[in-house]
Amino acid sequence: MKYVILLKNLRKKVMMFKSYSTTILILFATSSFGAKIEFISSVSLAKKLAKKENKIIFVDVMADWCAPCKAMINDMEQDDEVVTFFNENFINLKINEKYERQFLTTYNITSLPTILYLDEEANVIESFNGYRGVSYIYSNATRINESKAIIRQLSIKPEETEFDEYLFIDMVSEVISTMPKTNIKFALHELIRKGMPFSKPILHNFPNHIDPDVFTKTYIELDGKKDQLLTEKLIICQMLTDDAFQSTTEFKLKSKPLVELTGMESNKIISYALAFREFNMYQHLGLVSEQSILVNAKNLLNHYPETADIELLLLAFSEVVKTIRKEDLPYFQKLENTFTNITKSTEQYIHLDILSVIHYALGNKDAYITAIAKANDLARKQGIKHVPLLKELRIYLD
Repeated sequence: MKYVILLKNLRKKVMMFKSYSTTILILFATSSFGAKIEFISSVSLAKKLAKKENKIIFVDVMADWCAPCKAMINDMEQDDEVVTFFNENFINLKINEKYERQFLTTYNITSLPTILYLDEEANVIESFNGYRGVSYIYSNATRINESKAIIRQLSIKPEETEFDEYLFIDMVSEVISTMPKTNIKFALHELIRKGMPFSKPILHNFPNHIDPDVFTKTYIELDGKKDQLLTEKLIICQMLTDDAFQSTTEFKLKSKPLVELTGMESNKIISYALAFREFNMYQHLGLVSEQSILVNAKNLLNHYPETADIELLLLAFSEVVKTIRKEDLPYFQKLENTFTNITKSTEQYIHLDILSVIHYALGNKDAYITAIAKANDLARKQGIKHVPLLKELRIYLD
């Protein structure tokens, strides 16, 4: 209950957080009496302190000859409140281009001054270059630090409060909706590093925002082979971040490491991935043909009908039903055997629902009525209002 109250209070903070993107948060009316931002010059020390103090690294990349670099930091240090804010909330790192050429190469820095915000592993959260006014820098840093604070509160220890996964994901979704893309990745990676019960819900719900290396490492730690949904999300993460997925031939080659990692058969991985691409990407972009839709739909039903991605399964099955002809009845008889076996080992009412449509297509009246009744009963036990799939697809079968 405490966790629920905490997240409800956090929702109010999220609303305040949204205003940072449109409001200048400070009036620069004070004058400095020598206060300085406490910079260090060691990247390794900055990472160590960031981990120890759970802070973000603020990086000023400058040069001795760069007048705008000196002016920007000097302007920031004219206000004690700004100086105090950075000293209290960030690990401040100064990089002098004369001594840190490798740093400039690593982060592809081509102009000065450049400001970076790094996480504790020195991954970029956000960056900008060129001279910026103090109000811009301060409001930008406040927004980034506020996102860190909200994520810290979202990841309260579950043993201290009651953890509600659905409310947690709802709140995370609301928080990241206010963030730039780079901040989203940082926030989600932060939560994944907290471990369970946060990591798996994040991987289940936001695979397109996670770096493949981070997903793979966490997948292994969570023994992901035992979680079918997590395995499918890993496939999605890989294909959405790999240009090879755009080529079916290249993706088939690239799928080999996934076979070793997941223990999943290659034809299942490929059938799932190509069907996902067809229905969740290409179809929305108008890059599909009726033939390609049907081919990928049948491949999914033939090779991986037990997918945990129920929405994708329904889309594929519906496309097949819409094109059924009398000569396709032997194919539906094969599907009847497939889904009869699936319903024996799962508690998904949707599999019974699909089976009822197959029975109807084959003219098995008693069988489809029984399947619908069982689907209704299972859905009711799960607290779900069930509308039979046959009601939508019957028009294609009569």
